[in-house]
Amino acid sequence: MNFNPALNIRLSKDVKEAVRFYTKDEVNKIIEASSGFFKVYLQIAFNTGMRTGEILGLQLGDFEDGYISIKRSRTKGIVGSGKTWNAQRRVPYPSFIYDEVRKIQTNNIFIFGNTDDAGKLDYLWRQCVLDAKVKKLRLYCTRHTYATLMLNSKLVSINELAGLLGHSSAKTTLDKYASVLGSESIDLGKDFSLYGDNTVTVYQGEDDKVRKIGL
Repeated sequence: MNFNPALNIRLSKDVKEAVRFYTKDEVNKIIEASSGFFKVYLQIAFNTGMRTGEILGLQLGDFEDGYISIKRSRTKGIVGSGKTWNAQRRVPYPSFIYDEVRKIQTNNIFIFGNTDDAGKLDYLWRQCVLDAKVKKLRLYCTRHTYATLMLNSKLVSINELAGLLGHSSAKTTLDKYASVLGSESIDLGKDFSLYGDNTVTVYQGEDDKVRKIGL
């Protein structure tokens, strides 16, 4: 063979794009700039991390005892059971959201009526972030914002977050949000010792003071 068949093969780089999200201050600005049913949509999205289709598939009966029962997803008018095998789940929500939902309720079985696809929200989203004077991210980043702020606030573990997001496994969640879990967010305390003092070398200096040397 006079040539190397692998010469022009390029290996893909295993580089994951950093998760993009809004800060708490930006979320408040976005909510304040929104109105009508879209404001209710955003309140649910930012406070539950639900997927767009899951929110558009909500019915009033799905709200019960402080939890939303996610039973279906609605995209382009098609109602399905969800993106993953464990997409059907229960997520907690702030109590004020139910009152807001009741205000926009119509005779339609779905809370958001004929709005049955994310594409129908594009214009409202563009106008909202423009009025709020914040950076424009995809509407889906409401989900990333929820997940990131939950982790940064140390309100949930990766396993718990995986359940709330309806991921098929905690590995999926970790792969997506590993960049959020920076070492600076871990507080082990100044006296942290993984194996206890019995593994720390103790010596006495010339001044007769006892000192400890870390691992």
